[in-house]
Amino acid sequence: MATAPARSRRLDPFELYGEPALVVVAAITVVVAIAVNMRPASSNAADFYVFWDSARWLLEGRDIYLAHPLRPSAGDNLNPPAVTLLFVPFAWLPLVPSFLGWTVLAVVGFLLAGRLVANALLPGRGVLIASLILCSQATFAALQLGQLSWLLTLAVTLAWRADRADARWRAGLLLGCLMAAKPFLGVFGVYALWR
Repeated sequence: MATAPARSRRLDPFELYGEPALVVVAAITVVVAIAVNMRPASSNAADFYVFWDSARWLLEGRDIYLAHPLRPSAGDNLNPPAVTLLFVPFAWLPLVPSFLGWTVLAVVGFLLAGRLVANALLPGRGVLIASLILCSQATFAALQLGQLSWLLTLAVTLAWRADRADARWRAGLLLGCLMAAKPFLGVFGVYALWR
């Protein structure tokens, strides 16, 4: 005996039009950020350049805080020494290709964070969450400037997931690493002590 075919769920207008539009906007955001990053170093004062300079000084055995930036518009390194170690692999490459590689890693990191959030809160909606993350002004600024935001976002998301799973040691280790890299994230340490 044949069974009746299952009725398909009707998509709402946002699923039909809104989500694809968000994916397109997210893709445009990434392309524009990459295009901005490909400008010559003399016309781009991205934070990544400060990190790259510091890593170059480290490879040369110079002080990463006292050595002068390689470009006149570049600022000083205000990060802990361990953060500079993250940029050493990029310092082996010329500046523009290393910035492109960092940007690609940032996009992948933001996409992964979006998927992790979606898996915990809205299973099956990873594309939506990742698109919302990539469409935000904060993400565009992070991509344009080559900041650590993607790595921090991913680590905070993993710590949040570990806390939700009651894996306190893992959550604490991740939060400790985050606070060592960016002391302002110590607010999460206060929260952990309160709990």
